[in-house]
Amino acid sequence: MALARESLRSVSGLEVGPLHRLSESSSVPELEFNQQYYVDQAQEQNQLIRASEFALSAARERVSGERGAYAPTFSFIAQRQDSDVGFDNLPIARTDNTYVGINLSIPIYRGGTNRAAVSEALSMQNIAEYELRARQLEARERVRAAYLQLEASRTQIEAARILVESTELAADAMQQGFALGTVTSVDVLNALRDQFRAERDLQRTRYDQIKYYLFLKRETGALTAEDMIEVGAWLEPATL
Repeated sequence: MALARESLRSVSGLEVGPLHRLSESSSVPELEFNQQYYVDQAQEQNQLIRASEFALSAARERVSGERGAYAPTFSFIAQRQDSDVGFDNLPIARTDNTYVGINLSIPIYRGGTNRAAVSEALSMQNIAEYELRARQLEARERVRAAYLQLEASRTQIEAARILVESTELAADAMQQGFALGTVTSVDVLNALRDQFRAERDLQRTRYDQIKYYLFLKRETGALTAEDMIEVGAWLEPATL
């Protein structure tokens, strides 16, 4: 237990206080939609996918900017100067100088610099497109896995509850048999071991169900602070 608490402290960076357990009355909400709905939501709202989309948009803008280096540039110039002070700040007749013009710059050749810049920008765009596609496929796979695991966990929890009840009855029967002298202490210990294992597996399955629930929300971009508060409300102080 001490090692587990230290590991938790290392991961969270926080001091570990009193541990809580999952209350018996807690229940993960039923899924409202089918698998494809959550897959589609992930493609639109997944944070990693959205970040990759922004990166691709920036890469395309860079390509456009580098290609713009080939195009002529125009600039409009307007200048006006009105003065009655000359050399050494001596007064002179008032002068009015006004200048209006257009500056045209036509790139001719820069030693391949523009072409190299465009080529590099296109390469970065291809990388961004590949990363976006990879993020989309990864999110689709994770959503489907979380959905299927969450659905299967409900059946697994029911099966685990039945096993707990069965092992409890077996342990009680073994203890009564030991009192009557029909079984040995080893038989009792084995029955208690099976009971504790069944209870442990039930709790592990319940915690896994919550994990899959949060995974699904995270991958679809729907995980909020309220969800974490809700999960926190499912916990209660552990009793020794």
